[in-house]
Amino acid sequence: MPSRGTMAAVLIGMFLVSTLVGSMIFGGLAAAAPVLPGVSPSIHAAPTGSDGAVSLADAEQSLHPGSAASVVHSAYIPTPRADAVMAYDAKDGYVVLFGGVNKTSALLSDTSKFVGGKWTLLHPTIHPAARYNAVMAYDAKDGYVVLFGGAPGSGVSNDTWKFIGGAWHKLTTSQSPPARYDSAMAYDSADGYLVLFGGYGYSGILSDTWTFAGGVWTNVTNSHHPPATFAPSMAYDAKDGYVVLFGGKGNTGYISHTWTFVGGSWTKLAPSSHPSGRIFATMSYDSKDGYVVLFGGFISSGVQGDTWTYSGGSWTKLTPSPSPNARDSACMTYDGKDHYVLLFDGFGASTLPLSGTWKFVGGSWTKLL
Repeated sequence: MPSRGTMAAVLIGMFLVSTLVGSMIFGGLAAAAPVLPGVSPSIHAAPTGSDGAVSLADAEQSLHPGSAASVVHSAYIPTPRADAVMAYDAKDGYVVLFGGVNKTSALLSDTSKFVGGKWTLLHPTIHPAARYNAVMAYDAKDGYVVLFGGAPGSGVSNDTWKFIGGAWHKLTTSQSPPARYDSAMAYDSADGYLVLFGGYGYSGILSDTWTFAGGVWTNVTNSHHPPATFAPSMAYDAKDGYVVLFGGKGNTGYISHTWTFVGGSWTKLAPSSHPSGRIFATMSYDSKDGYVVLFGGFISSGVQGDTWTYSGGSWTKLTPSPSPNARDSACMTYDGKDHYVLLFDGFGASTLPLSGTWKFVGGSWTKLL
């Protein structure tokens, strides 16, 4: 999941799916989804639940379950979760949140929007199956949010969905990246397409690079690229004009490398200072302040709560106070309507999803809800 470093094992013969794994995760939560080889199952929940299912808590919060219209209620906050995906829908003018896993280890398939400091639960009649650790980003050229892959409870997925005007539409593509979860995706404004990298699939940890534009996936992997990596962080650095990739975990352990992608090529940087190698950190470009923001993540000693900015090839560690609790597997995006970076939930030190909506602007964190 975008959570701690334990992910579902989906390879037959390579992935371990058993009740023993479930007993090791989250203090005994059941594990229908499996565990990555080489990753301690004690640091990452493996959720259970049927595709498309929403927990009882979600249903209670929805106020009008089954309604085709969105529910607007000032007190509504999405149920606490981790491993969800979030992106700013520039065409419709709000942040979109989808899926993840809740405190009972159930997979979620609900869609919420955030605008003006308030969450609203939506009720699209069609939507992706419940899942965790998918990737989602806004395709500025085509004018819609794109969701790809993830783990729907058993196995991994390679379906592609678009979200526009409050509705989900499943896309049929002539080719597609292999099924995966724990990958990274961002919109490359310089080149006009989405960029997808890495993750974990049926063949293990991946190192391929794909672009998406006009409803078409294209494999652009070449000989020079980051090593096979799962759970890295990615964002488009609008000031410097390239996609930034940081961290993750590969076949040799945690990664602290910084790579840029532009014009179809990867370049490895060597900044003098940088965050420690980690997985499941959140990263987004702060358009108001003109830099990339990275928060939290998971390292071998546990969850982190540090804040870093990236600009001009350099990382800078900030010490804002207050600050969100240490966490990994949260979701973060820039809210273009409200003009701040938005952070939501994630796994905390207790290995259960946290509850909280935070904003980051001007170098400061503020808890909103």
